[in-house]
Amino acid sequence: MPSRFLAFVVGAAALLAFPLVAACGGSSAPAQAFDPNNANSVAHAALIAPADVAGSWSATRNDQFTDSANSTAIAPTAACKASDTAFGKATNSRAVGRAGRAEVLLSGATPPAPTAPASPSPGPSPGTTPAAAAPAPESVAPTIEETVEVYEDQSVPTVAFPLIREAMASNDVQQCRADAVKSQFATNFPDVTVVATSFAPSDQTVAATRDGFAAAFTLAITSGQGTLQLNFQTYGWRSGNAIVTLSFFGPPDQLTAGLVTATVQKAQGKLAAAK
Repeated sequence: MPSRFLAFVVGAAALLAFPLVAACGGSSAPAQAFDPNNANSVAHAALIAPADVAGSWSATRNDQFTDSANSTAIAPTAACKASDTAFGKATNSRAVGRAGRAEVLLSGATPPAPTAPASPSPGPSPGTTPAAAAPAPESVAPTIEETVEVYEDQSVPTVAFPLIREAMASNDVQQCRADAVKSQFATNFPDVTVVATSFAPSDQTVAATRDGFAAAFTLAITSGQGTLQLNFQTYGWRSGNAIVTLSFFGPPDQLTAGLVTATVQKAQGKLAAAK
């Protein structure tokens, strides 16, 4: 895939920072309460670290929060307007009563491009020009972002739950991301197509409870320059007065179901251990 096309993919994807929020609600398991007087320490202790994820990862951002939705500035489409409105309501509903929070962005290493096997055929005939080697395929480095928030009590998460569920249940979220990517390509790659398709989240346990959600979709980005598939998965859950959002972005071969599931479970365990 030509590097110019890939650069536009990465640049467009980097602009798609939605204020995704963790769902919360009643649970059949005992809720764990966290001391709001120690909220910042709890939130930071609960964050996943590079060593918690299989493979080679590094923390490339800390405590940079997205508190507003402005995807319509990138793509003023009906889907982005609806998505901004829904996320705005959910964000506003949880802007009060927060005692502390923490955020981290982990970036994975871009895998090396595979090397084409040597050709067994003889060299070019005298007087002919050797064929140019095919460009090595390129890829996008995967990312994992987690936000942990601790509130003064459970009242804010309880009110926010239906608004979060409404925002995440809509197809507007994934369609807006597709619209935003396409808008970034429009001038330089007018033939680009971007198709968003839902798929089953890798971890089914979070979505199976009333105090969590899971959403997953893939973007297939195609033009005359090449094709790239990018997966988005977002998980959210609540434990007492703490809520967590964990998001995965990148090519599916780098964010396997096993890696995603193990990371979700690790994040759940670190939250339970943070006191």
